[in-house]
Amino acid sequence: MRLLPDGIIQNITSYTYNIQPHELRDDIKSYYNVSKLTKEMYEDRWEHCDNQTAFDWLINDIIRFLNRDIPTMYGYQEYYKNIIKRHFKIRNKTDEEIFDILCDIDERSCQDDTNFFKISMGLLTPIERNQLMHFLKTFKLTLQE
Repeated sequence: MRLLPDGIIQNITSYTYNIQPHELRDDIKSYYNVSKLTKEMYEDRWEHCDNQTAFDWLINDIIRFLNRDIPTMYGYQEYYKNIIKRHFKIRNKTDEEIFDILCDIDERSCQDDTNFFKISMGLLTPIERNQLMHFLKTFKLTLQE
């Protein structure tokens, strides 16, 4: 900071005094807490597997939640489409383009899903994140050994 010009330091400092809206602070807290809790829950649930497998199941179940617990092979539900449309780059896409994007998400769901996880969590409202947590807690896959 000492190397920056005084004008820039004053400009940066002025932002530290601006209180963010209550809704934004609650949204950030919700994003952080739910992201952390879901990862921990799936690491515990899939403790006999590696962390990537647990994370893959988490992504799968988030997609299930977004698609209203209907397999995506039967089509994409309006709820899922409407959540995805909240993304600023997708907001004005046609239904066909959104379908292609959702197909691409399905294809990549077995790859590095960190971005999908962050984006999907960010697109949900705090209430929807709570609904997701309830969905993930109430559904438990039983493994046959």
